[in-house]
Amino acid sequence: MITVSSRIRRAGLGTVLALLAAGCAPVAPHPGVVSRLSAPYEEVQLEYKFPYGSGSLPDAERSQIASFLRSVSPQEGDLLIVTIPNSGNAAVDRARLSTMQAALALVPSRKSFNMPTGFSERPDPLRGTGILRLTRARGIAVGCQPGAASLGCANAANLATMIGEPGDVLGPHTTARMPD
Repeated sequence: MITVSSRIRRAGLGTVLALLAAGCAPVAPHPGVVSRLSAPYEEVQLEYKFPYGSGSLPDAERSQIASFLRSVSPQEGDLLIVTIPNSGNAAVDRARLSTMQAALALVPSRKSFNMPTGFSERPDPLRGTGILRLTRARGIAVGCQPGAASLGCANAANLATMIGEPGDVLGPHTTARMPD
C-alpha cells in the first residue's frame, strides 16, 4: 500500500531529477561586448603592376597610384592594404617592398603590406599584379537590441560611443612591432 508521504517523496524525487537534468543542458553563452560591434565600411581598390623581375615601378604605374590616392583622399582612420606581387627572387621582393613603402610613406592612413609566399623560383609573369585596397569605416554599429533578454547591449553601446575612430573596429592599431 502506497501512503501519501511516499507519493510526495516520489513526486519530490522526480522533480529533483528533472531539475538536475535541466541543469546539465548546455547554456548558450551571450556574445561578448566587442563581438557586438561592427563598422560598415567602403572599399576601393587599384591594380598596379611591376615589370617582370623588377623591383621598381615604372613612371606610368607611379602616376596611376598617385592619381588613385588623390581621388580617394586617404585619412588617418583608413586602412590601406598593399598586396605586393611575389617575384620568386628574395632580393627583388625586398626591393618591391621598399619601393611600395617609399611610394606610400606620406599617406596618412594605416598601412598593411602583404606579399604572398611560395616556393616557386619562377612565378608566372602574368601574376605580377599587385593591389592597393583602401577601406574606410562609416561609423560604428551595435548588433543588438537593448533589453533584459540581451545582456551586454548597454556595454556595447557605451563602448561604441567611446571609440573615437570607427576604423579601429576594422583594423586596430598594433601595440608592438616585431623586429624586421
